[in-house]
Amino acid sequence: MAYDGAIPTDIVENAQGGDAATVYGATGSSQAQEMMEAFGEAISFAGAEYVQMGDSGIASRLTSELQTGNVTADATISSGRGALATLQTESDAIRQNPDYLNDFFDELGYPEESYGDYYYPFNVFPIVTYYNKNRISEDELPDSYLGMTEDRFDGEIVSESPAVMGGMDAFWATLHAEWGESKFEEWAQGLLDNNIQLTASGGTAYAELANGNNIIGFGLIDDLVRARQDGEPNADIAWEMMNPHATELLFPGVLVNESPNPGMGELFAAYAASREGQEIIASWGAFPALPEVKQEAFPDLLPDDYSFESGVFNVDNYYQDTQEWREYYEELGFGL
Repeated sequence: MAYDGAIPTDIVENAQGGDAATVYGATGSSQAQEMMEAFGEAISFAGAEYVQMGDSGIASRLTSELQTGNVTADATISSGRGALATLQTESDAIRQNPDYLNDFFDELGYPEESYGDYYYPFNVFPIVTYYNKNRISEDELPDSYLGMTEDRFDGEIVSESPAVMGGMDAFWATLHAEWGESKFEEWAQGLLDNNIQLTASGGTAYAELANGNNIIGFGLIDDLVRARQDGEPNADIAWEMMNPHATELLFPGVLVNESPNPGMGELFAAYAASREGQEIIASWGAFPALPEVKQEAFPDLLPDDYSFESGVFNVDNYYQDTQEWREYYEELGFGL
């Protein structure tokens, strides 16, 4: 039987009698405020106040608040996993989700291996393989990522360098775990032999491809979404060759340790992960984490029933070992 989306009674009851939650996040203030207001309207006694800051600011502030015994925040939203990882391992500034909250996420359909015990779903950034429609047809695309090592792509591939740790790193680490080191390194060397163009950002890589300087490359789907809003883009997505390892980056939320209103923080987390909360994220033009809402929000972009793997779901302690991965990518030859 399909889950109806209602937040379980125990989560609601645990929040009653508490003050409004304080939520830190990197999401734009006007967008986040929309969710805070909807949260209060959906649940009569609920409320949340939003404080916007960058990912590094969130990490340092939560650490400082815990150290001084003056914790203000109850939850966070939309932070990169890398920024949050040290809070789990070094400062104890974030706490595990209670079992009843994780059970709710499971019932909604979120994959357990993606979020674990410390994170709750918010939004995602799918990583895709682009191609320039003016320079290659869909029928001419390779069958998989491995085909990008063919001679015909010499000098025609572009990507943000995985060594800058801007998002492609997690995608590449996912492939490393899926394929094994030998196959991965053979593929990586093939890209180098094909003179892959490495950039310092995904946006730069997309611009190079869209301008016709490259045929194929990797990047965030958001670049194509913006291009479509501005008109008919020169690029499209190679959906078939991405299967079965299409990957998305998670930008989750966390619950704060020793927070003043833990029950209200949990209720806000449940609301953000619910269908209603995910539909609000989709209304911003962002990609919600809940697969069914993502599909409904972008029907002209995503193929029917298309699924993404969560970045580095298969790599133990990836975000605690990012420096080792950076050095590994540089040793392979992908430094700038």
